[in-house]
Formats: sequence, C-alpha cells, structure tokens
Amino acid sequence: MPVTPTAQSAPEYFRQDIQGLRGIAVLLVVIYHTGIALPGGYIGVDIFFVISGFVITQLLLRETADGSSIRLAKFYSRRIKRILPAVAFAIVGTLFLSIFAMSPFGEQQEIAETARASSLFAANFYFFLQDSYWALAENPLRHLWSLAVEEQFYLVFPILIFALHKLKFKVNSTFSKSAFVLIAIVSFVVSYFLSTGNQFLPKPELFAFFGTPWRMWEFLAGALIALVKVRDLSRFKLLVTATSTAALGAIIWAGLEFDSFTAFPGTAALVPVFATAILLYFGQSKNFLHQITTSRLLVFFGSISYSWYLWHWPLLTYARIIVSTVPSAGVRFGAVMLSVLLSWATYRLIEKPLRFHPCMKAVTGALIASMIVIGLIGYATFENDGISSRKVVQ
Repeated sequence: MPVTPTAQSAPEYFRQDIQGLRGIAVLLVVIYHTGIALPGGYIGVDIFFVISGFVITQLLLRETADGSSIRLAKFYSRRIKRILPAVAFAIVGTLFLSIFAMSPFGEQQEIAETARASSLFAANFYFFLQDSYWALAENPLRHLWSLAVEEQFYLVFPILIFALHKLKFKVNSTFSKSAFVLIAIVSFVVSYFLSTGNQFLPKPELFAFFGTPWRMWEFLAGALIALVKVRDLSRFKLLVTATSTAALGAIIWAGLEFDSFTAFPGTAALVPVFATAILLYFGQSKNFLHQITTSRLLVFFGSISYSWYLWHWPLLTYARIIVSTVPSAGVRFGAVMLSVLLSWATYRLIEKPLRFHPCMKAVTGALIASMIVIGLIGYATFENDGISSRKVVQ
C-alpha cells in the first residue's frame, strides 16, 4: 500500500480529511480482498497513489518555499524511516508463518523470492515476470507490488524537482506545472493503450498494471492539485458540496461496478483518480461530507492504513491455505479483525515510535537481518523437502 506522512511528521499541516480518505481507500482494498463484496475495491490503491502525489508535493513545496533546493539525502532518509520498519516487520512475520502454513515444495521458495524483491521495493518487477496476476493468488506478499510502485515514484519525483530547481524553475512555476501535465498525459495515453491489449510492449496488460511509468499520471494528478491555489469557496458552498458528494459517489460506484474483467488502469482509473483529486481540493470545505471524511472511525482506519494494508492480505491468504478451501465469510471476517489488531499494534509499537526513536537504525537493521535469516530458512526447507514433522509417509 502506498503511504504518506502523517500528523506525527508534520502536525501543523495535518488534514483529517486526508486521513479519512486513506481510511476509505484501505477499506475498499480490504473488503475487495475478502471476496465478500466490492469487486472493484482494488481502486483503493489508485486513491492511495493520488493522495501520495498530493502529500509529497506539498512537502516538497514547503521545503523549497524559501528558494532553496531539495536536500535529497534528508528526503530519502525520512522515507526510509517512514516505510522500512513496518514493512520489514510484516515481511518477517509473513515469512515466519509461511514456514508452517505453506508447502515446502515450491511455495516457500516463491515467498522467499517475493520477500527478496519486496525488500528492494521491486515486487512489481517480480510480479510482471509471472504469467498473470491471478497466478499469484496464494502469494501472501502479492499486495506489495503497489508499495514498490509508490517507492519508485518517490525515488524519481524528487530528482525531477531537484533538476527543475537547478534549472531555476520553482516547483509551482508555469513551466514545472506544464512539464508535469505533459508527463501525466504521456503516462496516461500509454497506460490506456497497454490496458486495452495493444502489443507494442510485451505483456501489455501486466505492464500497464505493474509499470510505474504508466501509473505516474495518478501520482501527478495529486501533485497538480497540490500546486493549485485553494481559493475561498464559501460563496459556492452548495456547488462544492454537490461536487464532493458526486466524487465520493463515483468512488463507491466504481467499487461496486468494476471487477476483474474491467480493463485497468486505462480509462477506468480516471474515475477514482479524478474523484480523489476533487475530494483533496475541496477537502477542507466545511460541509456534511467533510464530517464524513473526518469521522473518528475513518480517521482511525486512515491512521493504521499502512500497517493494515501490509497485514490484511497475508492473514487472508493463510486463512485460505489453512482451511484448504474457500474460507467462509466468518473465517475471512475473523482474519480481517485479527489483521486490524495486528495493524494497530504495528502502528503503535513499530511504525509510529521508531520513526523518531534514536535506536531506529538498530531495530530496523535487526528486522532486516531477521527477514534474511527467515528467508534462508525458507530456502533450506525447500532444499530438504520441507520440515520433517510435516512430511507425509508414503
């Protein structure tokens, strides 16, 4: 799942409505992954992409407000502190459970390979090389492709801003905005042609789905909203309310009407992307919709959205493996509730405190070392035909 700074990183810029939007996004994804409802709930990932583009651009705007250039080392250091501890912990936990829940005859090797790619934020490349997205149905780290896409955007976008500053163009200059629009248009056009199966690149649909360049327009939609000056809209309260309500309605409609047969991202992604952009722009307008997006429950889900995104899919996957069939709605609901508790604990004990703790580097290093060790254990069990206690006597 895609992540963005929270109130703890910049309290004076914290917007509860954005946290609420994150809550909506993660609920869409989690409900979709249960298979119970919302066949188009995967659009929650696209909502996260737009939010990420918006928040990171605002952060870069603040850093360059005095005319100074971006300090890339400081920026990437913040991202490492924000991202790595929680994802390392989740991968360690997922690898550990795989030793007992997954077959040692290939499955554990695949999860170890996926963990290696995910730890390098290259899971989208790894999954692109597979035959299909659905062939990875029982891979408990399948969902980390989106985190890889987001981190690759974070790698490239600040460098672009840095280059523009070196050329004496501010982030919010007309030239910079025009450059972003041009990149977004090219990204979307290619995404459209790939999503519809045009064969000018190999595996076009997978390339459109997993390829960061063809998802770039979604991040840039949020970035461009961040660069638009927010005007006093108090005179247009009715219009703002109607537009925001329509945007939220469009997201709900897409979640209900889209499914696995929808060509995506392509033109279908325009719905969640533009709807999220509208909600971000009008988000601080005081109306009943603002009360919804700032409700305590949605803000809570938004606060744990990163950790919840990391944990929900592994637990749903293991629930399916353990029962050896399609789990009942009750089992899936139980797995989701367990993931909420685990996510809350991860957020409170790892994600939040380690970002500012002086021992953050040591703890993160320990988590990474654990990830490597458990990955090696997975390889060892594969090479030795599994754990002896699980072998079936012929």
